[in-house]
Amino acid sequence: PPTYLTAPEAGKNAFWTINCCKLLLEFLTPRIPAAGDNNKFKTVDLNAAAAFLNEHCVRGGPKTQKSVNNKLSDLQKIASAVEYLSEVSGMTYTEEYGLNIVTSTESVIWDGIV
Repeated sequence: PPTYLTAPEAGKNAFWTINCCKLLLEFLTPRIPAAGDNNKFKTVDLNAAAAFLNEHCVRGGPKTQKSVNNKLSDLQKIASAVEYLSEVSGMTYTEEYGLNIVTSTESVIWDGIV
């Protein structure tokens, strides 16, 4: 069960932790086929995700369909950037090891990209 620092506060912005993002992705993963190729989740799924996350809220305002959709957009941008940087650098990104820069050559390549 979640540890609540405070209950969701009406009128406050939703506060997103790493755990919130992880829970959001885990909740929506089974619904990806319904989202289609453009990853547009149905409003009912976004509302269900918000309700689920509010049960696991740590602090800040309640999550809404809009805040869930905005966070998904942010996460998709981050994933696209990681994928692009991995492709242009020639390095491989994995969930287990991240970018896994281990050689000085890879470090130089990465430093040149960022």
